[in-house]
Amino acid sequence: MPKKNILFVCDFPFANAGGVGRVTETLAAEFMSRGFGVMYLAFCRGEDDEIYGIKQLFIPDAVNITSKTNIRYVEHLIETSDIEIIINQGGLKPEIIRVFSKAAISKTQLFSVHHNCVGCLQDNYQHIITENYKHTKVFTWINHPLGWIFLKWYNRVKYGFYFKRAIRTSDKFVLLSGRFIPELRMYVPEFPTEKVTAIPNPAPFEVVEGVEDKKEN
Repeated sequence: MPKKNILFVCDFPFANAGGVGRVTETLAAEFMSRGFGVMYLAFCRGEDDEIYGIKQLFIPDAVNITSKTNIRYVEHLIETSDIEIIINQGGLKPEIIRVFSKAAISKTQLFSVHHNCVGCLQDNYQHIITENYKHTKVFTWINHPLGWIFLKWYNRVKYGFYFKRAIRTSDKFVLLSGRFIPELRMYVPEFPTEKVTAIPNPAPFEVVEGVEDKKEN
């Protein structure tokens, strides 16, 4: 049986890419040990490279991510490299989702992974806005009860659109915990449940008992 090829994609290179990079490296090593072929594609500017024997590719047009040039590049890469599975580690990234919604990839399965909580996008919105804009004039316009009501509504609508499009475009939309699935309904009241699943991130570290008792902020 010929081996299957997997393409990991994100909006940054996977080398030294923090938690998402470590998770991707762990998955790539496991897939390769099982006979799969693996490639990386970054939706940003860069020079093609190699990471631990895995090709790290970059889109040709880093200015207009959703350009026809990039769409044709993705289609050609999938066709010539016999890619059967795409794992989108960019999750909700609008530009990545738009490229795959336009590309002819019907013979390839697309899994989009949201590497974050879901409800916290709404719960922490006021704190995030405050920390980023508290020293600007714009903040004085929004820092009142009606302003926060409007911004939280806008946040829910915006992310609701992102979640809907990602679910619609992907064969599977993957969350990191089953408890995030009910939270998803805050943004998308109705979605095909068969297209949404939960897979916890792998933990490539040994468990050390008692660490939780010593944790500090």
